[in-house]
Amino acid sequence: MKNWSIGVKLALQITLVIVSVMAVIGVLGVYQQERKFTSILLARAEWALQQLAINLEMPMWNLDDDQVDHILQSYLSDADILSIEIAEPESEQLIRHVAKDPTTLESVDFDLDAPREFFYADAFSRQAEIIHEEEAIGRLEIVFSRQFITSQRQETMAMMGIALLSLICVETLILLFLVKRKISDPLAANVQAATRIAQGDVDIQLPEIRSEDEIGSLNAAFHHMIAYLREMASRATQISTGDLRNE
Repeated sequence: MKNWSIGVKLALQITLVIVSVMAVIGVLGVYQQERKFTSILLARAEWALQQLAINLEMPMWNLDDDQVDHILQSYLSDADILSIEIAEPESEQLIRHVAKDPTTLESVDFDLDAPREFFYADAFSRQAEIIHEEEAIGRLEIVFSRQFITSQRQETMAMMGIALLSLICVETLILLFLVKRKISDPLAANVQAATRIAQGDVDIQLPEIRSEDEIGSLNAAFHHMIAYLREMASRATQISTGDLRNE
């Protein structure tokens, strides 16, 4: 197993914390954006539902089937609308039903004598009454696609993912540079000094680190220890030569 330096380990741990925090922020951001886009789509759906109910009032009252068909096809051309049903106000009897094929998205005008339903996986429906002079003359139901929300969510996640990865790469490089300069290199110098001192070499030139932290204190302690050992070595040399003077 590869032995990583303390600087690399520290940089990776800090990066992991940053990634975790930013991932949480990213998830919350996507959730907020989805709520925003959902509100927009629901508002658009409600507006389209009410406008269609208003536009169908007079053609249905006048039994103008051609105008009703024209209005329905016009609204069905909207990318967010998948199906439109008009039923009797007090029953489930359909008056008109147009929809898009889920596979081809082509418009289909259903035969009311042999009705069939399409299944839309990512959709929701809204209902409203068609009112003429305060009397319900029909019940309108529109099925709306949620593809707008899905596509916006995917786009948001992709953008946030790219931004997150870019930021992580930049932060990791900066952390590695700073950790190497401020931690790894000073610690490596102190470790090298300790190793050479343990081998009896007191002539090592240890760089001085001027920082008010643990690494600076450790470096200062090594300098004091080297100075002390040199003094002891000098006295030992004097004694070995017969010089017993205590200067």
